[in-house]
This record gives sequence, C-alpha cells and structure tokens, in this order.
Amino acid sequence: ERIAAEEAIKNYSEELKETNAAKDKFFSIISHDLKSPFQGLLGFSSVLKDEYENLSDDEIKKFTNHIQTTTQNLYSLLQTLLQWSRIQTGKIEFRPSTCNLSEDVSYAISLLQGMAEGKKINLVNNVNTNVSVYADTNMINSIFLNLITNAIKFTMPGGSITIAAEQSFGKVKVIVADTGIGIKKEYQEQVFTLFQR
Repeated sequence: ERIAAEEAIKNYSEELKETNAAKDKFFSIISHDLKSPFQGLLGFSSVLKDEYENLSDDEIKKFTNHIQTTTQNLYSLLQTLLQWSRIQTGKIEFRPSTCNLSEDVSYAISLLQGMAEGKKINLVNNVNTNVSVYADTNMINSIFLNLITNAIKFTMPGGSITIAAEQSFGKVKVIVADTGIGIKKEYQEQVFTLFQR
C-alpha cells in the first residue's frame, strides 16, 4: 500500500511538472504574440508625437489609420489569446472549422505590419484566396504570428518575408520564407521539440 502511494505521488509530481512547463510555455507565447503589435503601435504613435509638425495631412491620416487598425487587431488578438488560454486549461474545446488560409495570413500581417515597416521589411501574402483548411482559427493565427514575428526578428532591414501555400492530396503545406540568416543545421532538428527555444 505504501509503495502504491509513493508511486501515485511520484506520478502526480511528474504531471505537475509537465503542467507547469506547459503554463510557462503558454505565457511565453502570449508575451511573444502581444509584443510585436505593441511595437508597431508605439512606432506609429512615436512618429506622430515627434514629427507631427513636419507631417502632411495625408501622412497624419495614414498614421492614425494604422494606429486604429493595429488597435482593433490587437484587441482581436487579445480575445484570441484569452480563448486559447481557456483551451489550455481545459475550459474550452478544440473547435476546428473551415478556415480561409489567405485571410488568416492577412490578419497576421496586419498585426505585424508596423514591426515590419520599422525595419523596411516587405511582408507578402502569396496564399491563393481559394485555399481553405480544416483547423482551429485561433491556433492557426497564433502559429502565423509566431512564425512571421521570428522571420521579422531575424531578417535584415530591407529584406522580405513571403507566406505561401501548396495544396496536394488533400493537405496544405504552408511556407514562411524570409531573406534572413536561417537556422544553423545543428538546431534544425530541435525546431519542433516541445518547449525547445
């Protein structure tokens, strides 16, 4: 009986460690996803504040439009992340549906446009508008945000990032290609390892 109790405690301890690791990873993803749109928002507002007297009416209108769009998208992103947090805690079910992949890419690009413009990086959506996938939209959005944010981070100023998709045998392969520094060969196998940075 004592051995069984010790084994149960050991198993519970391992589960607790895994849960804590998942929680830490989740908070890391949330901070990662929120940081980029805020950088864009801060960039646009800084230009307006510092250069207001030197900007034309058209330029001011352009910046305020960017701020409004980024703010709306940021709110939408917060809603998505909150919903995803409920998924992680088991309070909401995984709900796949038919998603338009081009629209999901456009949404991610709209959130990260300010960050890309700060480095003069061109974001290109080459996903055909008729490409659909059966997936959870919130998760798809989070994946795109992470991949594109990392591409921006490691692409030199003046570079470009292209998102494309290939359909074959009922599956869709998504490509996020950048003109950045790439990943060293010895690290490539670790890319999809759980909790691996």
